[in-house]
Amino acid sequence: MNALARLHAEGFRVRIGPAGKLQAAPASRLTPELSELIKRNADDIRAALGVHRCWHVTLVDGTRLAAVRPAGCTHAAILESCRDQFGADRVVTVEAHG
Repeated sequence: MNALARLHAEGFRVRIGPAGKLQAAPASRLTPELSELIKRNADDIRAALGVHRCWHVTLVDGTRLAAVRPAGCTHAAILESCRDQFGADRVVTVEAHG
């Protein structure tokens, strides 16, 4: 389980704030361990929360395709969409394009 998934599993909402800093709510429930997890994985969390319009998807058979959402979406949203469309066990990677 990656850091963002763990935070979600613990009941936190995570976002990139107006100043570009990561914010987790409810902040009153953040333990020193979870704060350290956020610091250690900040780049990965930011990447997962970033909104992109085009994503490269790789399936288990090696097929690569582009998933496009003109309004943009997060990694979590496009991953869920691709897993629904192609099957959860068939999606290997989803990476932001550009």
